[in-house]
Amino acid sequence: MSAGEFSEPRLLHSPGFIDLCLNKAQETSSTAFLSSGTDGDVWLWNEDPLEDAEYEPKSALGRTHHSIAWHGENVYVGHTLTDTRTGVEKAVVSRFTLTDFTSSTPIASFSLDVTSLDISSDSTVLAAGAIDHVVKVIQVGSGDYARLECEGQIMCVRIDPKGELLATSISDGTLRMYPLSVETGGSPLRMTRIASRIPDIDVTQSRLEICWTVDGSYLFAVVLGGIKRFKREAFEDPTSFISPSAVTEMFSTCCTSSCGKFVAASSMAGTICVWDVESGNVLSTSKYVRNGEAKIITSMLWHPILEATLVFADSEEHICSLSKCTKEVNSAQEKASSDRGKLIFDSDDDSKLSTDLGAIKRSYGFGEEGEHIGKRSPPPDERPFVPVKALEPIAPYEPPKVPKPFVSGSSPVHLSQRYLKWNQFGVVTSYSTNEENTIEIRWHDASVHSDMVIDNTTSRYSIADLSNEMIALASQLDIDSASELRVHCINAWDAGSREWTVQLPSGESVDNISIGNCFVAVSTTLRFIRVFSHAGTQIMLISHPGPVLTMCAAGKLLTTVALNGGYFFEDDKPQFNMSANTYEVTASGWFKRESISQSVSLALSPNAILEWIGYSKGGMLCTMDSCVRVLTANGVWVPIHSFASSLKSVSDHVFLISVVEHPRAELRYVYCKGTHYPLVASRLVPLVVPWTVPFCNPESEKSQLEASLFRSELLRCAFERIADNSQLRADYAKDVMRLFALACKADRECRAAELALYAHGANIIQSMCNFAAKTRHPLLVEKVAQIGRNNTQLVETRPAMERRTADENSEGNIAPKPVSRHFHSAKRKLHEEEEEHGGAVNDQEEEEPVTVSRLETSLDSEPSSFIYFSATKTAPNPFKRKLGTMNDSDENIFDSLLSPATKTRLHTPLSESNNSKKSQNEVTSRQSLLTFSAPKSQTNKMTQRKSGFELWLSSMETELRSQHEGTDEEFMKMAICQFRKLAADEKKRWNEMARSSTA
Repeated sequence: MSAGEFSEPRLLHSPGFIDLCLNKAQETSSTAFLSSGTDGDVWLWNEDPLEDAEYEPKSALGRTHHSIAWHGENVYVGHTLTDTRTGVEKAVVSRFTLTDFTSSTPIASFSLDVTSLDISSDSTVLAAGAIDHVVKVIQVGSGDYARLECEGQIMCVRIDPKGELLATSISDGTLRMYPLSVETGGSPLRMTRIASRIPDIDVTQSRLEICWTVDGSYLFAVVLGGIKRFKREAFEDPTSFISPSAVTEMFSTCCTSSCGKFVAASSMAGTICVWDVESGNVLSTSKYVRNGEAKIITSMLWHPILEATLVFADSEEHICSLSKCTKEVNSAQEKASSDRGKLIFDSDDDSKLSTDLGAIKRSYGFGEEGEHIGKRSPPPDERPFVPVKALEPIAPYEPPKVPKPFVSGSSPVHLSQRYLKWNQFGVVTSYSTNEENTIEIRWHDASVHSDMVIDNTTSRYSIADLSNEMIALASQLDIDSASELRVHCINAWDAGSREWTVQLPSGESVDNISIGNCFVAVSTTLRFIRVFSHAGTQIMLISHPGPVLTMCAAGKLLTTVALNGGYFFEDDKPQFNMSANTYEVTASGWFKRESISQSVSLALSPNAILEWIGYSKGGMLCTMDSCVRVLTANGVWVPIHSFASSLKSVSDHVFLISVVEHPRAELRYVYCKGTHYPLVASRLVPLVVPWTVPFCNPESEKSQLEASLFRSELLRCAFERIADNSQLRADYAKDVMRLFALACKADRECRAAELALYAHGANIIQSMCNFAAKTRHPLLVEKVAQIGRNNTQLVETRPAMERRTADENSEGNIAPKPVSRHFHSAKRKLHEEEEEHGGAVNDQEEEEPVTVSRLETSLDSEPSSFIYFSATKTAPNPFKRKLGTMNDSDENIFDSLLSPATKTRLHTPLSESNNSKKSQNEVTSRQSLLTFSAPKSQTNKMTQRKSGFELWLSSMETELRSQHEGTDEEFMKMAICQFRKLAADEKKRWNEMARSSTA
């Protein structure tokens, strides 16, 4: 027994079932075989070896059902046809011509997908089976058919070469034989069980394929451990062809060679066995392993031209060939194999004698203890045969490979018609056929730009991204051309900047593109991230730590996904830890920032892979495997919807388009029936589903209200900074009150009291007290009132402050950063040299770039603007405790934002004039207490008490400004650094001058 040689696998169609078929006309043709999956295409393969074979894709006008038959110039395909007038989809069998692949009127229709097709040798009868338990035997000429009802889904139908019998395998595990001239509702001639019941047709289940020999004398069916050979006339006494190395494996596909000598079958574990048809001897056993894993074979056939070569397709969109898998079996080998079989599988006594060590020793002249007893050894032909189990070759260990990079929101690159990008802004579609090679760009909002059509014959763009401002296309590195980036700026105000291109250096190719508000980012095969401005300026060049799996962008944020550590196993498939690295991209000054990157680990479901990542309409980072998750401001992944329960079949998938939070929390997606990606020809319409947080007991009213409250909290966290968030606050209060009322009605007073902690205003507390009193819960009224007195103001103020100090400070932060408590030793030295009252002012000025930078974006839309506390004598202290308006809870809010050292200084009492001035300018909003003022405006209004640093700055400002060009924030930081570098005596002199000038 030997093993064949595998060729290099090639990509084809899409993941799932893939069917291969030969020409039943038995005539020579330039096309060797056909392949069909669920992507809407039929590929015509030429007769060259698979490594060099070329294919011609043909569109079947709709989603195909991985069922195909071929006879001469006619190709029969099961596919989904959409009525152009009504928009109703139906499963049909259509006939296409091989040359131009034009279709005629559908031959037959079914209520569900077609699973198997076969055409008779004379092309007069077509047999078709479907998931709806129906087999139709169709007369091709007249269109008449016989309808057969079965007790399960139809797995396989095969017409015998003589055109007399029809064999079918059913998902209930039975094999049935019908006369080909059967009438509607006819009974089978005979029936037998070959396997256990299969619950549903899926790639993880056996296909229960059957096949006839060339002369039609035998029928082969897959079983556990191998195949069975049934005689044409009867199902009794079948012959089992069992593979010793795959006894426990369930076989799935089988096929017979055109010469009629060999039959091959594949198991669900990737084992391919070849037997001699007449003798039943195993000729070869091969294991199909790719990337260290055994793959499931969905279809297999013998190559019509190449000798002893099998061609097969797996469930992960690959096609491969197995050559040298047969050998001639001579009589000596047959006899030896037969003798071994007799010695091994005869009676128990023979087995015991063959393994009796004492008998073996005595036959060679040795006793029980191994001593020589003088008996001569028998001649070799008389020595007993001792079977020795042949050692199977051990496959070398192949560690799992890193997942290949992919573009989120796109279709596989090998499809002739595919989506380059489908996101919340629009759709970029590629059409690649022999007649045309174009790219079509459509925006969801037609007012943004009219549809664009770009000729892609020479450029070969295969990667794209689009927004409402621009469209970016990229080609990958080829033998004849370098990788190129092409950008169309829609809103460019000059004609010269509306389009620009750039070529990558030799040996570097584009892997992915993402568009932000002010940049275009490109990841390359050299693990570079190249960042360009909208006008084409090269802004940044980043070396990414590890391969970039995918990436996305929004606003000023660029997020890449990379592997974080090694792989691990919870099942047969390896899983990888992934992390999302977020960069804040700015046009200038990025190198002066403390940090422009943040990293957070991705949350994935068990044994799941990342399928989509992107930013929501409101700027929240979102991911999807089978579950959609959003990243909150504090770095927590929250599941907002699971599509696992909404899939009608295991072969169906969801293609996510966008996530929307406001005004309605919803997901927009495309439901892909039987495919992994949406088909261009199907023109699928996006669907909408609301966020559904997977809480326990989702049917109960309590869980529904809890989920609604949780969604309200998420939305408040995301949109609290917008001006008009009154509706969000109202929805939040309504959910809290509904839960409170439900707890009161159920007499759950402790639970109701807990809900008082969720109240963000005194009006909600008052409503709770009123409702508790109305429902006669006096003790609950007291508890709620007590909680309200202690915590209402804290609950009302704290989320806003935390949001401002954490989420709004920098668009580049995907989780809040703590306020820095570490200052340079030079800064502390500067504080020690100044006087006590002057030191407080200088400390405030020097610490402000570190501390107040966390608050700057909440006060100014420009992140580069410099905001600092006023150091004037009469300036009010924004953090001073005010007895009339602020209580301990408000003080705790500010205390939680500052380090202990800063908190002590900022609570130093100021003069009474400060309080009176503050009361005149105070507004009703609590957050208006954070009133910052610029030094120039305050100097004009009131007498300023200057520090030594301010005196030095006023004298050196002209000279320093001539040396520095930048924002006020950058200038102030530079001035502080220059003041630190002064000698101790010099700084002391300036401090004394400041003290004497204000005395």
